[in-house]
Amino acid sequence: MIRIKIKQTESDCLIEVHGHAHYAPIGKDIVCSAISVLFLTLANSIDMTSDAFCRYDSPDENCKTLYIPGLDLAGELAINFFRIGCKGTEEAYPECVELRDV
Repeated sequence: MIRIKIKQTESDCLIEVHGHAHYAPIGKDIVCSAISVLFLTLANSIDMTSDAFCRYDSPDENCKTLYIPGLDLAGELAINFFRIGCKGTEEAYPECVELRDV
């Protein structure tokens, strides 16, 4: 299962993505692909449209984190779009994705 944790305050946000969906073999897994695209689009959107700075870390192949300090409106909107996309994926594949706002 992919576990997505979003911890957002007024000024910053930490997003952690752990695990694998196990919907299909690695390289053919549409659920993992969907979450990966949403995550990368979030990072690129913030870099391109926001004054906030993204700190990306991937301590291992099953864990990715994005820390976004200095959130502005563009950054908040990008995070909300990421949240909407992840929520839709979770609803379509509840056995593969878990989204938590903490």
